[in-house]
Amino acid sequence: MPYSFRKALEERKTHSAALRQAEEWRDIKHAWQMATRVVFGKKHNIFRTLRIVRFSNGTLEVACGHAAECASARLQERELLSALNRILGETLTVHSLRFHLEG
Repeated sequence: MPYSFRKALEERKTHSAALRQAEEWRDIKHAWQMATRVVFGKKHNIFRTLRIVRFSNGTLEVACGHAAECASARLQERELLSALNRILGETLTVHSLRFHLEG
């Protein structure tokens, strides 16, 4: 195989992996917005201050603006996980949530 073809093949694999990762991230962000609205209610502003930082190996890492928000989210962790996995369907699965204070 010529080098240029091999290089093009590797670039294509890298590009498709990056696209797949971007689609997963978009799905996670959307599901997180929906799940927080379902659990906390539409008028509650907590979903604006809980920010997704990272998703890897089934763990969703969430940054909180204030300690009270982290505590409130931890109390609702089971409901959040259930809502997230219901929204995501079979494409992705969130096994656990990890909350920490920003800053």
